[in-house]
Amino acid sequence: MSASQPKSPPDLNIQVVKANFEAVEQIDKGLVTSAIDKLETGGQPSAREMEALRRAVRTCGQVDRNRHYRAIPIGEYASMTGLTMNEIKQQADLYGLPLHGETVDLGKLLPRFYDLLEARDSRGG
Repeated sequence: MSASQPKSPPDLNIQVVKANFEAVEQIDKGLVTSAIDKLETGGQPSAREMEALRRAVRTCGQVDRNRHYRAIPIGEYASMTGLTMNEIKQQADLYGLPLHGETVDLGKLLPRFYDLLEARDSRGG
């Protein structure tokens, strides 16, 4: 491993940690910073530093995923559903789904979707 191209262990995404550092527990921030510095300069973090870094990767990964779930590009959503943009807009209008705009917020869409299922079940349909 050269100092010009440091590599972190394959299960660690340091860029996600850097992008979401505010989510790292205060007690771990010093250890995480030290671990990242060592990895980026070709050093070897201590076991405690690596443990803190792994916790930070898990936490920051979840923060990153949640951010994505709240802002899925409408084209990506269309691809996942197999529907055309026109079909998505028609269903949004017909069922009052929050699918207008550039992104889809699953935090808003899913509760509405389950409300529709519940209403359907209560009608016996």
